[in-house]
Amino acid sequence: MRYRRCIGAIALAVLCSATTAQAQEQEAQEATTTPERSGVERARDHMERGQALYLQARFEEAAAEFQAAYEAQPFSAFLFNAGVALERAGQSGRAADFFEQYVGRDPDATDAAEVRRRIVTLRNASANPPLVGDTP
Repeated sequence: MRYRRCIGAIALAVLCSATTAQAQEQEAQEATTTPERSGVERARDHMERGQALYLQARFEEAAAEFQAAYEAQPFSAFLFNAGVALERAGQSGRAADFFEQYVGRDPDATDAAEVRRRIVTLRNASANPPLVGDTP
């Protein structure tokens, strides 16, 4: 009886190790044959997260997602979106930086003149922040 249990345990161990080895081999094959997600797909994921965060008024986090989207796929609109999110977060200087990158990347954008004016306004705001306790 003890002999059968021992044989059963050994058979089970061999079966488990064979199954594990097969699974590892299959994972390795899939890793080499499955292409990595494209930059466009990664950018879309970041953009969608950024939009959701923006709608939740989590502007700094949204800006980080838009920046990650740009790094995955350098579409200038992601820079613009990051600038808008940072502007809403009250970070005028950082927002202006992103708007400058946007115009630098796409100088002939239809809204380039408007964005340049926005940069000037934001730079002035960051140079002259309101004093604590000031009321408009």
